[in-house]
Amino acid sequence: MPKEWSAKYKGQFDQGWDALRAETFARQKQLGVIPLEAELTPRPPQIPGWEDMPVEARPILARQMEVYAGFLEHADYHVGRLIDALEDLEILDDTLIFYIIGDNGASAEGTPEGSFNEMITLNSGHARDYRPDGAGVRARAH
Repeated sequence: MPKEWSAKYKGQFDQGWDALRAETFARQKQLGVIPLEAELTPRPPQIPGWEDMPVEARPILARQMEVYAGFLEHADYHVGRLIDALEDLEILDDTLIFYIIGDNGASAEGTPEGSFNEMITLNSGHARDYRPDGAGVRARAH
């Protein structure tokens, strides 16, 4: 995806996922998407709180959220182009569209911190074994 799609989200996730989740929930109430009496469910204990994440990891995690937001907007834009083309061809009313974007559910190989290399787990490693600066493998007790 071109960088400009994620660049527009720079800084928009710096508050972390806990604050973002609460903000999104409040906005959904304000817009009438969910009932005013709805209560935000507790964060699952398997997902660490933003404040529990190492400070040095937070900018990386925020960047991952920026890129994913840009990716979703980029995909939406191009699906819109497809729908416009179907409409121009006068076949939209005869077209069934399945639009599915997902992240393979709770794919475990990325770990809660994510991974820039999904092949690590396939090569008997773990994402936490590799240093983010690319300097190699950290020592790990087996």
